[in-house]
Amino acid sequence: MKAMTGMKFAECYCLLFCNKVKKAEETAVSTAFLLQKGAYNMKIIDMHCDTVMKLMEFPQKEWEEIPTEITLKGLRKVNSMAQFFACFTNQKDYSQPENIAYECAYRTVLEMIERLNREICRNPQELALAKNSQQILKNEADGKISVFLTV
Repeated sequence: MKAMTGMKFAECYCLLFCNKVKKAEETAVSTAFLLQKGAYNMKIIDMHCDTVMKLMEFPQKEWEEIPTEITLKGLRKVNSMAQFFACFTNQKDYSQPENIAYECAYRTVLEMIERLNREICRNPQELALAKNSQQILKNEADGKISVFLTV
């Protein structure tokens, strides 16, 4: 496999999906799976992560204190280049009338974004927000894991 230097973003994106995954719940990259596959030198971009939902369950704790599938230590161990963090809520989960439920769901997403930003601020040497491929490459050059926020 060629080195990451000079590799196009699309090629990097494809690395994750080269591993054939059968079940949707297995799409989140686990440290154990990658280590078993010998992915020590491969740059990883995980495109789905519900870690923010877990962070919301423990508002006073830091990420590393919470039992989550994806950890900062694990991301470093598998040579992760970027991690996507999903902020998801469903308006139907709120028992209020539709217009109020929408506002509640919207506020929940804003709280999730704030929670993720707190983790980035707690780990400025490890994590940096990214919005495009140039920022991924800059963050990599700075030795940081790129964080993509998805809603």
